[in-house]
Amino acid sequence: MFKHILIPLDGSNIAEKAVPAAVELASKFHSQLTIVHVLTNLPQILQDEEKDHDDLFDRVHDTAHESAEKYLQEQKEKLLAQGVPVVHYQVVDGRSPADAILSVAELQRADSIVMSTHGRSGINRWVFGSVAEKVLRGANVPVVLVRASGAE
Repeated sequence: MFKHILIPLDGSNIAEKAVPAAVELASKFHSQLTIVHVLTNLPQILQDEEKDHDDLFDRVHDTAHESAEKYLQEQKEKLLAQGVPVVHYQVVDGRSPADAILSVAELQRADSIVMSTHGRSGINRWVFGSVAEKVLRGANVPVVLVRASGAE
């Protein structure tokens, strides 16, 4: 356990609050890390319209993917500078961030997941759900949740 840790990062300061906990576990257990960023799909309307909209969707998607790739590369370099081996990083497309995280964890054979909670409550939690809760309920490996305090 804690030999291969998956850290989902979405580019937010809140998500990055999980990184110190993952680094501490990695240092203690001589772990390797995988970091993942899930790109959620754009609204379906952009995909169902005429060719101009398809081209727009492709450009927006490509730009988002490139940005996420650059972000993960920067995170990887920061972690490597701290002496934590990052064996894999990946940008994944998916409608459900939780399902994508669980899929990457399984494919990469991560034996634990460290992630932050975004702290949604009330109507926001009802509308958007809790990715952390879905990962916690669906994971076959231990999940360490880091409570994010305050707003981004």
